[in-house]
Amino acid sequence: MTTIAYTKGIMACDSCWTLGNVQVTSLSKIARLSSGSLLGQAGDNDAREMEYFLDKVKTVRSLPTRKALFELRLDYSGMFVLPTGQIFRVTCREDPLDYKDEVGFTPISRKFAACGSGNEFAHGAMMAGASAHEAVQIAAAFDINTRGPFHKVALK
Repeated sequence: MTTIAYTKGIMACDSCWTLGNVQVTSLSKIARLSSGSLLGQAGDNDAREMEYFLDKVKTVRSLPTRKALFELRLDYSGMFVLPTGQIFRVTCREDPLDYKDEVGFTPISRKFAACGSGNEFAHGAMMAGASAHEAVQIAAAFDINTRGPFHKVALK
């Protein structure tokens, strides 16, 4: 898995990409979309389809429907931040019938958010005042699936 954190206009992530129980590469998991939105990816290692799917989304009104997410049939969990700074958890499943309650865009009302296997550690760190970058580093100290190098991308 991974750890992705967002607060104060910065999204941060680790770079551990796994296949089974093996780390296969080290790459950033943050994509800046053409709309200016940020997409932090946890889950399916090949999430290009989700990037294309969300590439032009700039507003809440233009978010895709749950039905459209169901049709993607990806095993995907991530964080989506609109250019306005509005944060969403985005979840999609390969077998949506088993996880239909988890599929969709969940708005996050806090000023910070985290996802992935180290999300609890990152949430606690940000609650205590850590930056998104620091929160991912702290998560890596506890979550064996979160590893450096660490990356950060500003929203604007």
